[in-house]
This record gives sequence, structure tokens and C-alpha cells, in this order.
Amino acid sequence: MVGYNCINCHSFCQDDLEQMLFHMRAIHDGTYMIKGNSIEKLWTKTDHTTSNMTYPFWHPTGRFVAASVNDTKQLFHSVKEKKWKCLILNQILLYMM
Repeated sequence: MVGYNCINCHSFCQDDLEQMLFHMRAIHDGTYMIKGNSIEKLWTKTDHTTSNMTYPFWHPTGRFVAASVNDTKQLFHSVKEKKWKCLILNQILLYMM
């Protein structure tokens, strides 16, 4: 269904299983909102941002989400099991639901 993509950076609104956001990388990249039985892809990348939003955090009212916008690079060490993640050109986005 997701083509073995990386799905991470998920966040539930006040622990409500019916309302959440998650971010997917690679082929179907973007941030997705789930409300009940509906799934919507949020188009948050603009001419002024480096990417779609990720690492979301809900406002307690559920009306707003704060998230970061990153240019992410992964660095792999020559010794196995060691890798680093660098976040470059970080921005903060406030999204009104």
C-alpha cells in the first residue's frame, strides 16, 4: 500500500485515535491528516519553504498544528550501525486545521 516507504513523525491530537498526522518520505512524500475514516494529503510546501511539514505537534484545541520544515540529510559512518541525521535550513510552520 505504501511501497515500503518510511512512515514516521506521527502525532495524535490529544491521544485521539480518530485524529492524527503522519509524515511519509520517498515515493508518496508528504504529510497526511487522518480524521475518522478520511485521509487527506496536506500540501504545505510553498515557494518560501524547503519541504513539506514534518515532526508535528498539536495545539490542545486541535485547531492548530506546529511543525518543522527541514532539509534532512543522513550521514552513514564506515562502521556499521552508526548513522547521523542532520537537519539543515529548519523552519517552523503553524498550520490551521
